Amino acid sequence: TWPRLVARHSWDEMGFEWLDMNLDKDSPLGRATFLSPNTEAVVQWHADDPDFIDAMLEPLNHSTFDDWWKQIMLTPETASQIDIPVFAITGFHDGDQAGCLYNWDLVDNAKNKGNSPRHLLVGPWRHAQMGTGICAPMGEVRFDKNADVDLPQATLDFFNAYMKDDGDAARSLPDHCRLYTSGSNE
Repeated sequence: TWPRLVARHSWDEMGFEWLDMNLDKDSPLGRATFLSPNTEAVVQWHADDPDFIDAMLEPLNHSTFDDWWKQIMLTPETASQIDIPVFAITGFHDGDQAGCLYNWDLVDNAKNKGNSPRHLLVGPWRHAQMGTGICAPMGEVRFDKNADVDLPQATLDFFNAYMKDDGDAARSLPDHCRLYTSGSNE
């Protein structure tokens, strides 16, 4: 079921071979990797901040699509109530891509969306690159400079377009969807 939090048992179900990793089980990464569902690692690493521990453990303690997730998930009914402009940004290698595209699908296909503009931008980024939009190599794959998007400027353009009625900013946004096509560098 979705969303599924990745814990060791999830990787085991996919056939991942933990013993092939040569990971030092006593290292911080090793302790986090071999503890499942990583709740113990959160407690150990953040022992000095109990409020942070509580905030982090809440979703980890709900590793299936239960009532806790259902109360915070966007639904077709709530998506149809969104009557403001939407700008969704994600990357091919962004760990949050599934959630972004799930929400985008609901918002973009919502009934009663009226004239509220919808924009989607998807590039070859990892989550860590979402702050800048500057591509980094993915293993042996290198991206051309046209894969870089100034995401802070794109976000500012979105707000300027709809909060300041800035026509130039509005024209800089994707008409509906901008999707970087790997292999063709477009």
